[in-house]
Amino acid sequence: MVAACSAPSLEQARQLPAAEASDARAAVAANNAFAASFYSAVASNPNTPANFFFSPFSISVDLAMLDAGAANETDAQLRSALQTTLSSDALGAAYKALLASLAAGTHFGNYDLTLAQRLFGQQGFAYVPSYLATTKNDYGAALEPVDFADDPSAAVTTIDSWVSTQTDGAIPNLLADGDVDAFTRLEIVDAVRFSGTWAVPFPPAVPGQFTLGDGSTVSAQMMASYSASLDTADFDGFSLGAFPFSEQDMSMIVLLPDGAAGLPALEATLTPETLASWLAAPREPFDADGSNLVELPKYSVTTQMDLDTTLGALGVTDAWIPETADFSGIDGARDLYVNNAVHSATVTVDEHGAQASAATGTGVVILLMNDFVADHPFIFLIHDEVTGAVLFMGRFADPTQQ
Repeated sequence: MVAACSAPSLEQARQLPAAEASDARAAVAANNAFAASFYSAVASNPNTPANFFFSPFSISVDLAMLDAGAANETDAQLRSALQTTLSSDALGAAYKALLASLAAGTHFGNYDLTLAQRLFGQQGFAYVPSYLATTKNDYGAALEPVDFADDPSAAVTTIDSWVSTQTDGAIPNLLADGDVDAFTRLEIVDAVRFSGTWAVPFPPAVPGQFTLGDGSTVSAQMMASYSASLDTADFDGFSLGAFPFSEQDMSMIVLLPDGAAGLPALEATLTPETLASWLAAPREPFDADGSNLVELPKYSVTTQMDLDTTLGALGVTDAWIPETADFSGIDGARDLYVNNAVHSATVTVDEHGAQASAATGTGVVILLMNDFVADHPFIFLIHDEVTGAVLFMGRFADPTQQ
């Protein structure tokens, strides 16, 4: 008689392979450091709206696939922005392990998570075989031929349709007019979709007040509970609240300043090092004994951004310049450069949980993106409690801007 094999537990399924565990942890640290640096660059831009949202994980994966074909100074700048010291091969293997761990949780019904990558390449164009092997084997990004040269609009339709499918319609149009033209030879696309329910749902939202950074108040739908599931940690000037999703291997983390005017000071202290320390700090279960209030607004944020300015602020400059870009790892020549990088992300937080989607596209062309009451501006993240990866990150500062 053959003994029946028991199904792996959630902890076993999410465990990183021993051979890649160290590099995977390094990739997580790099992703989270990139998240903090990218957030600071976006937040410091005077044209950035009060609310914004992005997926550092989506952007990091997309840039890592781009870097797999970069060389020399172009490679150095991308790796510096990604804040990784891993070799390209090690980084690819690390992301392969992370993507597998993140996907494993979906089989337990804890959350719905889609992680999808795809290369859309000019049909008939000669790509370096090792580049296609790396992007497919490590990132799951198969090459789909399209005809940029003769029908760029049809190629855009194909790409947008793929993104829309992967995000369940949340992002129907990633690319804008002009992002793709007859000279495009490769569009590297990454999509992430998350949907999770709270470990303890909130009661229906009711009308309330949200205090803006200038001290004025506006109306908002507020979710109030005396029994919410929440872990907290207190820091100088702010509190961290971790709202777990079901089974608690994912959570939404809110960095809540002590007062309505405290967001600029909190943002000023946000660095890769401080974010790492905040996420690693011990947390205490919130005393949900019926006397302490947890309050969170019900909100949605959608952001579309061109990544060129922000990535430029992080030191990625050569990739955009035909004379300096080196993507010889993609086609074996020095004739490719990046002409667009776009990112779109959307999140909805309600009584039941959170739904978030993001997509990143990089176009490569040939020469020819105590009471814990969140009633004032805050930073929020969707955080994997197993690997530690920050999947999404954003700012919510004004409920009137949805």
